[in-house]
Amino acid sequence: MIPRTARFFVLAVLAGLSLAVSRPAVAQRTWTTSAHLPTAREALAATTGQDGIIYAIGGYKWVGLTRVPLNTMEAYDPGTDTWSTVASMPTARYSLAAATGPDGRIYAIGGYNGGPLNTVERYDPSTDTWTAVASMPTARHGLGAATGTDGRIYAIGGDTAGGGQSTNAAEAYNPSTNSWTSVAPMPTARIGPVLATALNGMIYATGGLTQPGLIIRNTNEAYNPSTDTWTSVASMPTARWGLAAATGLDGTIYETGGNNFTSVLSTLEAYNPSTDSWTTVASMPTARSALATAVGLDGTIYVIGGYYNDGFAERTLSTVEAYTP
Repeated sequence: MIPRTARFFVLAVLAGLSLAVSRPAVAQRTWTTSAHLPTAREALAATTGQDGIIYAIGGYKWVGLTRVPLNTMEAYDPGTDTWSTVASMPTARYSLAAATGPDGRIYAIGGYNGGPLNTVERYDPSTDTWTAVASMPTARHGLGAATGTDGRIYAIGGDTAGGGQSTNAAEAYNPSTNSWTSVAPMPTARIGPVLATALNGMIYATGGLTQPGLIIRNTNEAYNPSTDTWTSVASMPTARWGLAAATGLDGTIYETGGNNFTSVLSTLEAYNPSTDSWTTVASMPTARSALATAVGLDGTIYVIGGYYNDGFAERTLSTVEAYTP
């Protein structure tokens, strides 16, 4: 069993949380179905608040053949398996990133609404209110975000154009000073890399798509905030984009879903930073891409929304499934 103080540290690393509540142990290595997301959507973001509530933010829905950006924010309580609607994000957008800061507030970063955005808005769960904060230097969508052990929120990669232009931009936001700083660029420019912070303090950027060229990546690169340097590490077994990532309480990074242009995937692969190795684990019940994921305080990993293809058309999902490592 992880000591209580260690659990607090782990959760702070993974989601920028300042408070953790232990929960009873549950069965291991299983998938279960949770309450459906009230608003089915794709290309949304998700993050876990300091009280264990999981927030699903933005995304889009289809109206005819048009993608309609959403400002919808819905909150999931794992303890009661229920969703509620909370204050809408000021700026409707999709392909955004989200992270929980060390202050317990939730940051919605970048995205797309007619063009790439540098918009950053902060949600305070204690007051159910949003506030605009300092804009990100590089407008982009399809980026990844993660909170580092230094308390800064890192926004990495993405698309700086509407038609697909990969960037390797890496920028760090300091919530205490409301300011952004450029840091060492990611070695491989990618749209849709997923970010996860490990217990060793490294931030891993995995998968995605390089454009022009439509090159789907299994690339895995590690950023060290203390030295501002990048290192190439073991590649993910399955090249894909439109995937999501979450770090378990034991420090394992779980990469879920996505697509490779041929298929929408149910793949779940686990990366162990301490051994620099990958393992294929139980596939998701529902294959999906453009999903979001978040980890609960008990280590359960929730996959939320996205889409699948039924052979005839893209189908937007409200399905939520939970994996217990």
